[in-house]
Amino acid sequence: MLAKQGWRILTNPNLLLSKILKARYFPKVDFMQAKKGYNSSYTWRSILEGRQVIEEGIKWRLGDGNSVRVWGDKWIPRPYTFQPITPASVFNPELRVAELIDKDSRSWNSDVLTTNELGVIWKAKVPNKIKIFLWRACKEAIPTTQNLIRRKCDVEPACMTCGHPSKDAKHVFYDCSFARQIWALANIPSAAWNQWPGSLEDWFLLIRQSLDHAEFNMFVVVCWWMWKRRNALVMENKNSTPLEILGWHTATILGVTDPEHGEVIAARTAVEFANQMGWRSCVIEGDCLQVIQNVNAVKKDSSPIGSIISDIHILSTTFDSVVYMSSAMQIERLTV
Repeated sequence: MLAKQGWRILTNPNLLLSKILKARYFPKVDFMQAKKGYNSSYTWRSILEGRQVIEEGIKWRLGDGNSVRVWGDKWIPRPYTFQPITPASVFNPELRVAELIDKDSRSWNSDVLTTNELGVIWKAKVPNKIKIFLWRACKEAIPTTQNLIRRKCDVEPACMTCGHPSKDAKHVFYDCSFARQIWALANIPSAAWNQWPGSLEDWFLLIRQSLDHAEFNMFVVVCWWMWKRRNALVMENKNSTPLEILGWHTATILGVTDPEHGEVIAARTAVEFANQMGWRSCVIEGDCLQVIQNVNAVKKDSSPIGSIISDIHILSTTFDSVVYMSSAMQIERLTV
């Protein structure tokens, strides 16, 4: 009940209760940053005790980003922290997400997010989790055997694939016999397969210079799957063949994390297409019943796909008639 009261204050700032408590206890900050304060009431102290429940489950849905702190809030769709992995100590701790967004294109401002050296990684058309992984790999911040031994972890020192004693990221992506098989089968034309410039970061840059955008996108996704395969082998004793690794990259490159996510993006794309064609009415069909129900619902959707649902609702207002239905209904329609 205490957490519910805190949620009411957070989501309904115009309530009389919310206004009174804000004026008394947190006039210059939001509810999630409010402190207990001096001589606070039992009611207020109790609400703050319940706030911990909200903190554990709440995440931001980005709008303009003005209210969201890059380092202090949960806003990145990446369990379990939902926060950036970059150390905040080297950046402005009060940086807002709005400062990372290009207001004209409504996309991430690559000039702010990148350094000159690693900009090629951030500009790749791949999921953000892969970009973050590669950035960490270049900064020697992934749990390679070498790094784990440095932290006094009890791990097998040799490569579980080839038995070589090398333990660093270079071995995972370049030296290992498994990696050599991957790059031979990938058919990505680059002289960098046989050139090691001294660091993983320089190797990535060298490869980028010899590949077009599509080839580089494939390269970074394959690197991601090679790392996932390595972890599965070490922790679960599950192995994968080079052909399986290369088969997985096409499903990942679109950035869709689950079927529901893919369905709702497909629905939005269909509505955008119908709008661009100038159609005044249309029927949108989808395979995922839950997505269709969410799109047809009137209430606000607070789920991870809620922002895409909102886009669909806004686009729907441009039509005289638009119907969303399950693919089980056999009528003439625009197929998602």
